[in-house]
Parts: sequence; C-alpha cells; structure tokens
Amino acid sequence: MSKLIAISTICSTTAITTTITGSPLPDECVNYTTITDSTRSPDYSATSTCDTAVFSTTPIWVRFTGSGGTLLANCPIDTYRCGTDAPGWYSGVYPSLAGAVTSGFVCFTYSDDFCYATSFILITNCNGFYVYYLQQPPYCPMRYCTI
Repeated sequence: MSKLIAISTICSTTAITTTITGSPLPDECVNYTTITDSTRSPDYSATSTCDTAVFSTTPIWVRFTGSGGTLLANCPIDTYRCGTDAPGWYSGVYPSLAGAVTSGFVCFTYSDDFCYATSFILITNCNGFYVYYLQQPPYCPMRYCTI
C-alpha cells in the first residue's frame, strides 16, 4: 500500500475562454453565490474545517474570488491543506466555450487515496470566470480547494 507523500500542489491556473458573440450567457453567470475564502488555498495548512456550513445537500451555483483562488484545484492536493483534512479537487476538463456547461466529479484526497470520495458537479464558463454547481461534500471534514 503506497502512502501519500508530498504531492505537488502546482495545478494549472490557466483556462481557455472563447467569446460567443450574440449569445446570452446562462442565468448562473449572473445569479450565483460568491465565496472569497483565502483558507481554501493549498497554501493554507490548518485542518478540520468542513463545507457543511457553506453548502447543503441542495446544490448552489458559486463563484470563487479573492486571494484563495478563482478556480477549483485541478490536481490532487495533499491532505491537511486548504483548511481541511480532505481537500477536494476537480478531476475533469474545464469547458472552453463561453456559455458551455461541463459535468464532472470532485475527488477528495484522504490518507493515501487521491480520490477517497467524490461529489458530482457542474461547471459553467461565464466568459472570463467559472461558476460551479456544488453541494455539501460526502463527509466531514472535507472541503473544496481553490487555486
């Protein structure tokens, strides 16, 4: 059994955006909840915070902004980072066209497992930023990590 040892937390922060001329963006590009939490960054090492206070079992559209990051992490993050024991990272591809929506899964790293648990999500490209359709992670303490 392999142990989780010093995973590189260098994730790509580059996303491709293409403008669609004359097409309105989806409603979620205007109606979302903003999260500006700097403790969601992989640089933050305090632990045991849960996303149960932020998210419920009913998904909501959110946009991440500020010093904690604007994107969900897109590579495995070490345990005990992002203000939690089990940080969540998006394991798929971001939508490249403005207005496009992609479905996928967030993996939560715990112990020696990069994808100990998963949560289904949607991501919308809002022509310059992304919004995420997120719900409460499967267990506590799990939390979405941003870059």
